[in-house]
Amino acid sequence: MTKQPFLNKIILYCLYKLNGDRTVSSVFHLLNGKKSSQTLQDIRLFGLSSFFKTFEPVSRPVLDIAVETLAESGLIEEISSLHYTVTEQGREEAGKLFSDFPFLTLLNGWKYQNTEVFWEKLSLLVQVASNLVHGVTSYVPVQKNADIQKWIKDFLRRQAFNRRKLGVVLYNELEAALASCRYVHPSVVTIRLTGSDFVGLTLKQAAKVLEMEETLYHYQFLALLHHLLGTAGRNPREFPVLTEISGGFDRKFSLTNSTRITMNLLAKGLSLDEIAYVRGLKISTIRDHVVELALNVDGFDISPYMDKKTEQAIISAAKRASSKQLKQIRSLVEHADYFQIRLVMAKYGDELFS
Repeated sequence: MTKQPFLNKIILYCLYKLNGDRTVSSVFHLLNGKKSSQTLQDIRLFGLSSFFKTFEPVSRPVLDIAVETLAESGLIEEISSLHYTVTEQGREEAGKLFSDFPFLTLLNGWKYQNTEVFWEKLSLLVQVASNLVHGVTSYVPVQKNADIQKWIKDFLRRQAFNRRKLGVVLYNELEAALASCRYVHPSVVTIRLTGSDFVGLTLKQAAKVLEMEETLYHYQFLALLHHLLGTAGRNPREFPVLTEISGGFDRKFSLTNSTRITMNLLAKGLSLDEIAYVRGLKISTIRDHVVELALNVDGFDISPYMDKKTEQAIISAAKRASSKQLKQIRSLVEHADYFQIRLVMAKYGDELFS
């Protein structure tokens, strides 16, 4: 049992990575998976993509209590309103998070943003397969979502093998995939599954049975689901059923809807000023969209917005700067504007600070 919520350790680590350059609101938006241009830029810039959208239930009061607890413990200290720096003691604790809890290396919140849907499909398919094996035809489905139920029906119609064989195939795939995980015991997931003669536990029940603090259990559960998604993605022939369940869950690139519209207008050859006029938006908003594109789209061309010499000067300045704050970087390359600096930082991310 942990002395305080495991979530506090995650928040401490995020503040450690942010290094006082962002407010605690950034942590809130990160864990909730808010798709704003600022949040999307921050996860790349500060190396926090694995924690993106990993604790959507977090509320602002819960976050504030965690921050207060960390401050009272001497792990962080406030340097200005809502800006915190991590103390030496805090840096020591944050620095060993992944070695103390190696299962966190399995997390990839940025890549797997729809893990909840994956779980709904998996848990319902396990229930269906178990009842097929035991000849049970009447039962209450564990997932009420009509889209999930429809997907299961379509999936069953597509299968080449006998439906009763589905249970064997799914069992073998899950056993092999879960056994290949060194950091989390399979029971973290299996205890939540429902079959023909057993009912899966809720998160609270599972955490209590496994004698884990709830947020620690949540992160282990999520990490194991990400492991299943990654295993299926890397070995589709070995895990055909899991591959079908996980299809489409890895992120190609994730854009806000407004940015997609700007992207389409850029593709038609419109300038930023023209796009702002057509859309009735501020030029600063359109520039935010371009930064988001540089962050998300591999190979995005930033040359229309600066020459190569300016780009290299910004890269050099960013590597020399002790902080990721734009103001400090600009003081080292005054001929570049903030938009150009943000573009370079979005495109190259942590490479600038490695």
